[in-house]
Formats: sequence, C-alpha cells, structure tokens
Amino acid sequence: MTSRIRARRDRLQVRTPGRACLGLLLIALLGVACTAKTPFGPVEVWAAPPDLRHIPLERVRSSMWVLAAEVRRLDDLLADDAQNESRRREAVRLTLERMQVAARAIDEPGRTSQHPLLNRFLGRFVDRLERAERGVRREPPNYYLAGTVSGACLVCHTSTQVAASQGH
Repeated sequence: MTSRIRARRDRLQVRTPGRACLGLLLIALLGVACTAKTPFGPVEVWAAPPDLRHIPLERVRSSMWVLAAEVRRLDDLLADDAQNESRRREAVRLTLERMQVAARAIDEPGRTSQHPLLNRFLGRFVDRLERAERGVRREPPNYYLAGTVSGACLVCHTSTQVAASQGH
C-alpha cells in the first residue's frame, strides 16, 4: 500500500511542475499578446469596466419638479411691480439659487441622464442661472437674464413635446 501512495505522489510531482509551467507560459503569452501592437493599434486592457451608470431617473424627475416650481415663482416675482424692490431682489436671488442647486443635482461630471437633450443643454442652463444671479446682485439689479430663464426651459421641453406629438 505504501508503494501505491509513493507511486501516486511521484506521478503528482511529475505532473504538477508541468502544469504550473504551462500555466505560467499561458499567462506570459497573454501578457505579451495584450501589449503587442496590432494593425489597428495596441490592444488595450482595462482593470475595470467604464462607469456606465446613469443619474437615477427619480433624481432627474425630482429636480425637474423643483425647477418647474421655481420657474413659476420667478415669473410671478418678475411680473409683480407692486413688490418692494429690496424684497423682490432678494426673492429673485434666492429663487435662482434654489434653481442652481436643483440643476446641479443632476449635472454630475462623468455621469449622464437617460435624456439626450438634458445631457446636451443642462450645462448651458446652469451657466444661464449663474449669470442671471450675478445680474440680480448688481447695483442697480439687472433682471433681464432672470427673465429669460423660463424661456431656456423651452429649448428642451418644446422640442420634446413636438417630437411626442409627431409620434417620434
């Protein structure tokens, strides 16, 4: 019986270095193949897949609801000439700040939403909000850009409504 165990152990010792060498050889060949130049350029190997996560749809919807409510409030503030100027100025400034917070919540660098128009125009919209707020902070305040904010919403929303009505 001991001779059988010794025979098995001897066979294992003979096979193990061969398999280990074969495994090392395959790893070395794979490494060379991955760094070799091909007719299309070098083969690229990534340690991790790219981040393909989108901004959660619920966050987009929530931010859009906030933006819609604030745009309505902004339009009402700008249309109300009877309001005290200093109160109006502060209310418009705070409204623009809340809009910036809502817009930045869905404007994450390196991540996209599932809405191509939002991805394309959101950066411009945030810039417009910032410029509008700077205009309101001036002395005397300039409400022109603040008045164009609701029109900026139509860049995306009118085109999506037209596409939906045409069956696209």
